Amino acid sequence: MLYGTRSRHRGRKGAGALTAAKKAAAVAAAKELVPVVTAKMAATVVLLVAAGCSGAMGGGGGGEVGGEAGAPAWVKKISWTDGAKRYYVGQAVSVATAEDARGLAMQDAMRRMANEAGVTIAEESTYQQQEADGSYSYDVDMLVTSRSMPLRVGGMKIEGEHRREAEVGEGFDAWVMLSVPQVELDKAIRAAKGLLLLVFSCETDVLPACPSASEERVRGALTDAGLSLVTDELEWSADTAGLAAAAATKGAAMLVLVELEARFEEEVNEEYYSYGRGVAQVVDTGDGQTIAAVDTGEVKGGHYSKADSVRDALRKASGDLGAALSEKLAP
Repeated sequence: MLYGTRSRHRGRKGAGALTAAKKAAAVAAAKELVPVVTAKMAATVVLLVAAGCSGAMGGGGGGEVGGEAGAPAWVKKISWTDGAKRYYVGQAVSVATAEDARGLAMQDAMRRMANEAGVTIAEESTYQQQEADGSYSYDVDMLVTSRSMPLRVGGMKIEGEHRREAEVGEGFDAWVMLSVPQVELDKAIRAAKGLLLLVFSCETDVLPACPSASEERVRGALTDAGLSLVTDELEWSADTAGLAAAAATKGAAMLVLVELEARFEEEVNEEYYSYGRGVAQVVDTGDGQTIAAVDTGEVKGGHYSKADSVRDALRKASGDLGAALSEKLAP
């Protein structure tokens, strides 16, 4: 579930008192605090999508989170955007060690982002990497699940840090500035809403057109399972990436490509038999990747006329496909 070698850091709400000697030593160490890393590592945060959101330290929206003379101006902000990226500032105060203060501040920034996107953090792991010039950068990946479907939110970076001896109480205060590409944030927001956009294709060798009931049967099964559908429609196309991009502009987290077909097979003793089949491909609108697929296989239909046998095969195939998709995607 997590990528690369994992060295998990879990923030602890440490606020224990320090002796004067330990405090002085910790302050001296904090002034020279430089992470030492010899191998490139990735960072992963696992999120679970939820309708609500967990409480973050300091909340979200406007206002100030604090600072001090000589501190970078961004410590007084909570969140802002430059169009391409959205930034979040996390804060931790009066924490026993400088490193724990930094970890809690980073968690706070992540929670601010999660609250705005409508997702809930379930687990987190933090990594850092050393650049060629000797400086250090912090990259963060996120995995979210939407309707049991995994979704990666990437491109997040820790853009800045500030630490000091606690202004009030014992220990240290810290601030962390986290950035996330706006397109990735939008993807997380869509995942939280969990909207689906269905595109249909239907073919038969007997009927001039497929019955509308076939499409309605699939849609009905999904809505009955508690899934929300985008009401806008798109024309079927072989350009899956183009359809996924178009679905994203309509607010859909997932594109569902549905193909139904039915063909007449044989007549036996004045009874007619046909075969139908339903296939669906579920595509993440964020990156155009297929995340699930369903295939009913051949389903036999029969009736006392050729046309009605095809309709019966389509009825059974669309019903089976709707049920299979609902089981796969339902929350």
